[in-house]
Amino acid sequence: MKILILCTGNSCRSQMAEGFIKTFRPEWNVFSAGTLPAASVSRRTIRAMQAIGIDISQNMPKSVGPFLTQSFDCVLTVCDHANETCPVFTGEVKKRIHIGFPDPTKINGEPEEVFQYFIQVRDDMEKRLKILIAAIEMQEKTILHGLRQSWSLHSSSRWTAENPARGQCAVTALVMNDHFGGEILKTRLPDGQWHFYNRILDERFDFTASQFPAAIQYGDIGSNRDEVFASTTEVQYHSLAVAFAKVKETLTQ
Repeated sequence: MKILILCTGNSCRSQMAEGFIKTFRPEWNVFSAGTLPAASVSRRTIRAMQAIGIDISQNMPKSVGPFLTQSFDCVLTVCDHANETCPVFTGEVKKRIHIGFPDPTKINGEPEEVFQYFIQVRDDMEKRLKILIAAIEMQEKTILHGLRQSWSLHSSSRWTAENPARGQCAVTALVMNDHFGGEILKTRLPDGQWHFYNRILDERFDFTASQFPAAIQYGDIGSNRDEVFASTTEVQYHSLAVAFAKVKETLTQ
């Protein structure tokens, strides 16, 4: 897996992200760069990462220029400006992902108050990058394959061999939220029922869309776990949670 992480200055957020991903997946090839690289990595960024045992003190900001001809499995932008001004790559980029984080270097105040903002961004980034890694390792087709093996009459009484996703939207949205985080969304179907699905890393994922004979119109209305649980049962949820966890182990080996 080869990943490039972009922000504007390559002095804070992209350096944090590079440090995290290299720590979580040392076998991956991970690089970071900036569209307008700064002169050095922020000292508070280095301090924030050192506080959790990740040393980026030898890193230096780099320009995105030399990377534009290279191929990447993923180009990840971690600031809105870099996403909006992302240059054209002549090398193959299989997937572009944007996960925006606020820039702690722009915060003014007392030194320790400012540093705490660096800590907040760091901790939020750690959580979201763990979700990203899980999503990268289990692509959508792989997840669907795993779900088809996991759905059953125990997870929905409407299940059939011909239409295994039927009636599985609520329980599936919950289990996917367990594994990949993000949000649970809903949209109203023509029959008046709510249909639940997921937003992960700012992308909509409807893992049970195959139950419908035609594409549906999405309203992308925010929901929550309590509302979704009202459309399923603890037994059904537990059944799918256990079944998918077992299948996931085999798919990620």
